[in-house]
Amino acid sequence: MQLREVRLVSDQGFRDGAPPALCAGVLQHLDQALRGSVRMAFEGRSRASGRPRAWLPAAWDARLVDFQLGDDAILVYSAPIFGDVAEEVYRQAELWPTLPPPEWTAFDVVANVLEDANEVRQDSDRYDDALLRSLGRFDKVLDNLVRQLRVDDRRRPNDGAPAFSVIDRQTAEAARELSNAMPSPRTVRVAGRLDMVRYSTNAFALALDSGEEVRGVLVDGDIAEMRELGNRRVLVEGKAVYRASGNLLRIDAASILEAPDAPGLWSKVPGPLARPHTPRQYRKPQGPTTGVNAFFGKWPGDESEAELLMALDSIG
Repeated sequence: MQLREVRLVSDQGFRDGAPPALCAGVLQHLDQALRGSVRMAFEGRSRASGRPRAWLPAAWDARLVDFQLGDDAILVYSAPIFGDVAEEVYRQAELWPTLPPPEWTAFDVVANVLEDANEVRQDSDRYDDALLRSLGRFDKVLDNLVRQLRVDDRRRPNDGAPAFSVIDRQTAEAARELSNAMPSPRTVRVAGRLDMVRYSTNAFALALDSGEEVRGVLVDGDIAEMRELGNRRVLVEGKAVYRASGNLLRIDAASILEAPDAPGLWSKVPGPLARPHTPRQYRKPQGPTTGVNAFFGKWPGDESEAELLMALDSIG
């Protein structure tokens, strides 16, 4: 276990205590960020249905052990080390370079996520839409009393980088912008060679005919049942999930079937059907002569009121 701190930065200070509702909100949002970030780092997805394998809740099970009041409030957590609670994962071959170092804790992968979100990195594989929406809700606990959360960051202790990662209103806004930019998932069929599977996380890698490799997660069933399909040509059916850049993040597979005759036309990285329009693109200021005001209550033609009445009489 390692001790990690989360500092609640305030202009007013906490020497007279902290509101219980505020503390509850901060703890809840931090817990969601820890869970989603850990799951994303190991499985490539931040949420999943069903009961997780026993090691996964142990990996995100950070415990609050102290609460210190002063100019800032300091939450002290005890966090498990990944290599101690997820030994079975580190014994297997690595599918892609997102598997965190075994000496890390949940706070280190949260720091990874915050780094990319604060930099608005559209091609990051450290978050998906669900995790970004979770970060976007942090502004519910950020106000005049708490303007910033500083999360203990020990990923690079000797390079002179700040010793904490920041969560503030800009973080929440950046997360929402990234979420809004993500294309909608789409149903796909992708053919390729089942290159590798990770039994502990139900994840797999699919080698396409071009030599490109895409990652995926079997969302229903047990990937261990696919062991006989290793190194064979298969057809994966499921949902393609995208990054904010529009590039493929992963495939949430509903099925993986042996398909030696699957055409090469299906062995391509599936692109999104369309890029979404972010709400900001539609926010246009309206004045007395623009928007609805430009036409509301006005007849669009050149006819006079008398001419309109005469036309109505003729219809009757």
